[in-house]
Amino acid sequence: ELPALDATIDGTHADREDACIGSWSDVDTSFAFELRVAAAGTYDVELRYSAPASEAGARIVVECGDTAHELVTQATPSWTEFVTVQVGAIEFSEAGEATLRVRATTRPSTYIANLESVRITAR
Repeated sequence: ELPALDATIDGTHADREDACIGSWSDVDTSFAFELRVAAAGTYDVELRYSAPASEAGARIVVECGDTAHELVTQATPSWTEFVTVQVGAIEFSEAGEATLRVRATTRPSTYIANLESVRITAR
């Protein structure tokens, strides 16, 4: 699991909060996670976020190498109640270092989401 607080914030419209990155309010702000892939293969990617009904509907892209997956945020009960969603799979041709980036392409309201973590699991 990759805690959002460990990500590099590229941009100025998001803040590190207690257990997440919050106040994400701009599509020009993204998050980079440095990972070490233990072995070549296919890995499932999950994203843990919150976005209350008033802020749901943002399009978020999770990308690594040549692979990109998009999801649309669904409403969570509150900013502090997170959900985990399956994003897709990423194929790594070899073990080693990789950068996974989370970014948004749309912001339908004031904020995009609170980001708690990304999970990468080998199949």
